[in-house]
Amino acid sequence: MTTPTLATPPRRGWASALSGPRSGRPAQTPRTNRPSAIMALAATLVLALFASVPALGAIPLSTPVPTATDTLSRIASLESMVRATPTNSKAWTDLGRAYVRRAYETGDPTFYGLADRSFTMATKQRGDAVLITLGRSGLALARHDFPRAHRLAEEVLTARPDSIEGLINRT
Repeated sequence: MTTPTLATPPRRGWASALSGPRSGRPAQTPRTNRPSAIMALAATLVLALFASVPALGAIPLSTPVPTATDTLSRIASLESMVRATPTNSKAWTDLGRAYVRRAYETGDPTFYGLADRSFTMATKQRGDAVLITLGRSGLALARHDFPRAHRLAEEVLTARPDSIEGLINRT
């Protein structure tokens, strides 16, 4: 009796997945750009290393986002502050920004009216016009009034060209 010969060598280990079917034809492997994939992985690892080791100049990749309870406690604190000193324009401005944040968190548009009133009170107290305008720009963005938000952000950038928030609100 003769032993039959195989058209392809026997499959062994992980290499068997790369070989073709038993018919003798080589398998078609998907074409990938392996060097670029390796470089992307290496870049990700280096970034993770630098971002996590303080001695290597760790940079925060993101800032912690305030939670809903943080916003509620901030609003309560600012409301008591403006009740105690109604001429505190900075507190009025911060309260307006906190109301915009709360509207974003809850989806409740009544906070927009509260924010607008807070910015109006800050203006009456002759507060920092740039911060108030920046707050109003954020409010316009939240209300989807994009032309107004853009115009207000341009005013902020005219007064303070280095304002990151003004630049963000403008776009």
